[in-house]
Amino acid sequence: EMLRVETRLPHDFPFDLVDWLVEQAERVQELEKQNKRYREAIERALDESGWGDEGNALHKMISILAKALEESE
Repeated sequence: EMLRVETRLPHDFPFDLVDWLVEQAERVQELEKQNKRYREAIERALDESGWGDEGNALHKMISILAKALEESE
């Protein structure tokens, strides 16, 4: 409402579009934070894995995590 009063935009300007754009920007920020948390978790899992003589299942998991990390860059 303040945007309607404080701006010199036409009366028929689609202010609901502005609201939608603000919501989308907020959603992007949330997803960026979530992506950062996932990235940190993947990096931590890779760092703590040891990369030693683990079994085949652990090796496969590490490969999947490493590939996911590479693809997100």
